[in-house]
Amino acid sequence: MDHEKSLGETFLASLNKVKKNLFHTMSKQRIDGLRQSEFFMLMRIANHCKEQENEHLKNGTAPLPGVRISTLSKATNSSMPGVSQMINVLENAGYVERITTKKDRRVVYVNLTEAGRVMLKTAPRPMLNLLTRTTEEMGEEKTRQFIALMDEFSETIERLNRESN
Repeated sequence: MDHEKSLGETFLASLNKVKKNLFHTMSKQRIDGLRQSEFFMLMRIANHCKEQENEHLKNGTAPLPGVRISTLSKATNSSMPGVSQMINVLENAGYVERITTKKDRRVVYVNLTEAGRVMLKTAPRPMLNLLTRTTEEMGEEKTRQFIALMDEFSETIERLNRESN
C-alpha cells in the first residue's frame, strides 16, 4: 500500500523547496561586498531604529541611541554570538557603529552610520529583483492570493503559539 504524505508534510516539503531556492540565490550574491544575510541585518537595524523612533515620538520620550544586540538576536532567531559577529562585519565595513550610554556602559546599542544609510538607499537589491520577476511571471492575482494565504498562515501559527504558552 502506498503511503501518502499528510498535508502538513507536503506543505513542509514545499516550504523547504522555497527556502532552498531562496537561500541558494542569496548565498551566491553579494551587495557591495556584503552577504545577503549581512545586508538583511543592516535593513533590520534600520527598521528597528525607525520603529523605536516612531514609538518615542508618539510617547514624547527621548529615542534610544540604537537597537540592542539582544533585540536583534530575538528578532532574527539567531544566537547572540552570531549576531555580534555579523555586527562586527558591518562595523568593520563602516555601515554601523556601537554606542554605549553614560548611564550604563554595559548596554551596547547598534545604529547605522551615514555610510550605512547611504548603502541602504543606493544598493542594488538582487533578491527583490528576483522576487519581482517571480511575481510578474506568476501574475498579480496569484501573487496576491499567495501573499494573503501566507499572511493567514503566519497569523495562525502566531495565534497557536500564543495559545500553547
